[in-house]
Amino acid sequence: MCSKTHNTIASIMVQASRKLVEALKLHREPAYKLSWRIGLHPSTLSKLIHGAQPMQPDDARIIALGRELGLAPADCFARDESLPVSDEPKLTAVSA
Repeated sequence: MCSKTHNTIASIMVQASRKLVEALKLHREPAYKLSWRIGLHPSTLSKLIHGAQPMQPDDARIIALGRELGLAPADCFARDESLPVSDEPKLTAVSA
């Protein structure tokens, strides 16, 4: 007999901050040139910025990009701690 436990773990979703994205768009150099300068492939940068590739808290690649853009490391990340992760789907009641 197998027992399965259901744990709800608070996950911290890390993504690029709005300040970082705006600074990247407004910079005098194109994003692909900045990415090459910090040793990152332009497609990897795009995936990180748009959330297609997971970003770690205090990701060194994003900190290096922020440094090129003149941002402090704390200004590079937006953290969302409000998203609980559970292995059970939550059901919501629909009122008629």
